[in-house]
Amino acid sequence: MTNLLSAQFSRLFRSKIFYISLILMLGIALYNVVPEFFDFDRSVEFHIDPTGYLTHGYVSYPSEFTIRYTELLQDLFDYDFFDSIYNVRLYADYYFKSNFTFYLIIIALMVSLLIGSEFGNNTIRNKIIVGHSRTSIYISNLIVCVTGGVIIQVFYILVTYIPMLILYFKYKSAGCSVYLFGFTFKENFVFQLFGLVIIILYSSIFMMITMITPSRTYAAMISLLVVITLAIVCLGVEQTLYEADMYELFYPMYDPLWRSIDDLEIARVETLSGFKREFYHLLDDVLPICQTFILSSSDKIPPRTFLYIAYDLGITAVTTTLGIALFNRKEIN
Repeated sequence: MTNLLSAQFSRLFRSKIFYISLILMLGIALYNVVPEFFDFDRSVEFHIDPTGYLTHGYVSYPSEFTIRYTELLQDLFDYDFFDSIYNVRLYADYYFKSNFTFYLIIIALMVSLLIGSEFGNNTIRNKIIVGHSRTSIYISNLIVCVTGGVIIQVFYILVTYIPMLILYFKYKSAGCSVYLFGFTFKENFVFQLFGLVIIILYSSIFMMITMITPSRTYAAMISLLVVITLAIVCLGVEQTLYEADMYELFYPMYDPLWRSIDDLEIARVETLSGFKREFYHLLDDVLPICQTFILSSSDKIPPRTFLYIAYDLGITAVTTTLGIALFNRKEIN
């Protein structure tokens, strides 16, 4: 196993697919954080009470007075009443989980193309000939792919964290009260634990597909089909549950005289009840892409997060066991 892992890690770090995955994640990170970086850099929000005194708060409600200045931070201190402490909330850790949804594509490409190529150049066959068991080959490949996914996630966190850290020191040196993180350590730990479990889950799913497929071309095509199918199902589930929730929230406020306007839409949404509703909620809990969508857009830990993790670990165990069993029966020429 040690020799297999050593060879596979060496191959991972020499693989173009791995670095292409890093570049894709770099693009996602820059897309998420760069607009926010320049927005924070050129604008600041002050909370002023009705007397004009700058308070130690953040965005006010309409009952109080809120001003947005679009000048640079240094220019703002020219005004005498801006010399008090004010808050700047960067919340860098919010971006640490904003890429969870993209794991489905990144891991699918990396696993199918990296591991799938071993069948084309007879690497798998040669490993078996020299005495390595198929189970150890499978597990070593899975460990390497999970490690590659973790490296990509750490890389993403660093790329999103550095611009926010620059802003932190800039505002701090200007005398601001700066909040770099919006979540507690426990919350960040839970989010990243979920991210790790998702990496393991996706790696196990696409590893099973790749190891029982005869070529990396077929593996990539099937993996892409799985990605598209999961995305479509997730969008349908989320849209249906959203419409049902909106119906329950707003329908009681409708005037009976206006009910005929949306009768068709209401009738369609109203049918989501009983077993059908429970089934949609089950899909929402079990499908990993739905889980990542929920956690990526959440400003707190969802109450069902640990249920998601339990489902993911169960699916990982099933796909890994099934993948090893099928790979052991596969004929390799």
